[in-house]
Amino acid sequence: MHIGAILTVPTGIRLQHVVSNGNGHASGLSFPSTAPMAHWEILGKSVLDRLRERLQALGVSEIAVIGEQNAGEDQPGSQGAVFWTEWNAVISRYVQFDLATLLLVRVGPYMELDIADFLRFHRETSSAMTQVYDAEGALDVVAIDGKWLAEGTGTFRSRLQTLIPKHKRFLFRGYCNRLADVRDFHGLVTDALLGRAAIRPLGHEIRANVWLGENARIDESARIVAPAYIGRNSRVNGDCLISGACAVEQGSEIGFGTTLDNSCVLPTTYVGPGLRVCGGVVYQQTLFHLARNVQLQFHDRRLLEKAFPPGAFCPTAAPHGTHQARSRCSKSRPSSPRTFAFLCDLDHTSL
Repeated sequence: MHIGAILTVPTGIRLQHVVSNGNGHASGLSFPSTAPMAHWEILGKSVLDRLRERLQALGVSEIAVIGEQNAGEDQPGSQGAVFWTEWNAVISRYVQFDLATLLLVRVGPYMELDIADFLRFHRETSSAMTQVYDAEGALDVVAIDGKWLAEGTGTFRSRLQTLIPKHKRFLFRGYCNRLADVRDFHGLVTDALLGRAAIRPLGHEIRANVWLGENARIDESARIVAPAYIGRNSRVNGDCLISGACAVEQGSEIGFGTTLDNSCVLPTTYVGPGLRVCGGVVYQQTLFHLARNVQLQFHDRRLLEKAFPPGAFCPTAAPHGTHQARSRCSKSRPSSPRTFAFLCDLDHTSL
């Protein structure tokens, strides 16, 4: 059975409350500026890469990844026109290979969905379109019968729109994190370290609940309290204390005598000596403070900086400025987003 998948990647996030330690206030900074959250590393590997591996293990023969980049703007010459051109080209190729099922996944939320069970439900109910739902509402995972795409009329986008009112619901009761903001990201890392999420750290478990990536170095005077993850090519210097469920992603360095507590350090980040970072997410010169819900930008390289250790990993990402994103900084939970809104006329119902 031929199964194809299209994974669309939302743009990055942008935060409202930004403070600069150099000149008071700054604006227009995204965190991190280099990639959508689907590309952010979680214990050595991104959500996108983990999903691709799961689909490949399931036997999904064709997987295409498309960045959304203003997908709703489909005027000639716009970013959206490029998106739809690529979208149509992928589906056309799939249809030529007698596609049985098309999976559409928006790589925003992280969910531990049994994809095989979902596809089995889709086939057994003879549904043209099936979508995953949990207790909070719709999730951006849809299965579509290939023959409806091959035999329909009009553009592939219009064919999908005609299926929306007929879709069936698959109720999902497993672990899900919608990754709507930085706090959700931090929560997913914590859940993974504590075993509440089934994310396997990329590295070796050197002792109970402490994982070490390839070529990671920890000074013998440093203290690592489980659970903790030190990624590939990272370095923890002398007299450091790492505790309270921390992740130091690959290519990063923690300076002498620094304390990390309940915090995440994203790839290629240098955290200076003698600092205390509690309840934060750090990326190069930027710190997001979870308790205060504020993003801090530092210009003193002795505090926070981009790290360039030998062999450091640089995540594949679009250049800075490619993605425009909406702010998600309110402590209240955002309402459920429109599901695959770029497929639908926004004046009518969406999936």
